[in-house]
Amino acid sequence: MYIELDSSVAGKMTIAIARPGRAICSVRRFVRYHGAEALVRLLDLACQRFQVRLDKVCAVAVVASGGQLATQAGSPRASFTHLRAAVVVGNALAYGLGVPVVAIQETGSRDLVVQIKHALKNKRSSGVSPAYSKEPNITKSMKQS
Repeated sequence: MYIELDSSVAGKMTIAIARPGRAICSVRRFVRYHGAEALVRLLDLACQRFQVRLDKVCAVAVVASGGQLATQAGSPRASFTHLRAAVVVGNALAYGLGVPVVAIQETGSRDLVVQIKHALKNKRSSGVSPAYSKEPNITKSMKQS
């Protein structure tokens, strides 16, 4: 079983549970702020709703880049904070469970299980890092940029 964390669209968090050969279950919430604590609460809700035992999880996948499909659909991309929250939760969850974590693209219509298996096959590092669409702006106020 695989868990996907997706915070790549501003204002939306999604947790998907994927099982090979079975339908994908997901929980989505629209939120004002994307904190790691909100993502963890959503993960807990998904596990309860779909009766997921964390000891059965074999990998964690994180959408670690900001929202290309969302932008094409007219939705705003995620902020740096949104991406970092999903990456931190994904890395911590995988570390705590002793399973690999992989970065994937937004799933869109592509099969999530296939994408995760492909990422696991090509995995080269022990963690996931966010892939930003531009340089972070941490020195200027939002009003100046």
